[in-house]
Amino acid sequence: MRPVFISIWERFYFESEEFDHNLAEGEAQMKIFKGIYAVILRVRVIVIYIAISIMITNVTVGVFFRYVLNNSLSWTEELARYLMVWFALLGMGLALKENEHVSVEFFLDRMPQKAVTIIKIINVCSVLFFCLLLFKYSLNHLSVVKLQISPSIGIPMYLPYSAVTIGSFLMVLECVRHLYLRFTGQE
Repeated sequence: MRPVFISIWERFYFESEEFDHNLAEGEAQMKIFKGIYAVILRVRVIVIYIAISIMITNVTVGVFFRYVLNNSLSWTEELARYLMVWFALLGMGLALKENEHVSVEFFLDRMPQKAVTIIKIINVCSVLFFCLLLFKYSLNHLSVVKLQISPSIGIPMYLPYSAVTIGSFLMVLECVRHLYLRFTGQE
């Protein structure tokens, strides 16, 4: 049985004007994956904007209560920390998508194009390997922290820790996307 969200997505997408019914099956599946990827990308950006907005408001309220009212709130620092972790781990995937991570290109600029391509593929593969390990071990860690409660806010600790799992999974998607684009000549 197919998941409900995929069947709803297929019904919406196949009935839209963008879908070409003459495409081969593989091309149709690729269009579906590109559509799902676009939805994931939009949701990720919206979650990042929401996290930043809540974090700015939270820190402002915390500073106001601490320095103006002389009565600090116990939960503002903890909430800001968790939101920053979510923001950073979701933002890593966006930075990878746009090739915006810090890199030293001094040596790459002096190498032949073929060597640069090989080095970039090795780089993406090493990031992919690291993110797969991070994803695997973060799933194990979630089973450990699922019963813990945060001290100030009182939320289950799997919520803040799931940022690592979701962020590493999204990084894996970006690495696979980079490799696909590289090997199909679209990058």
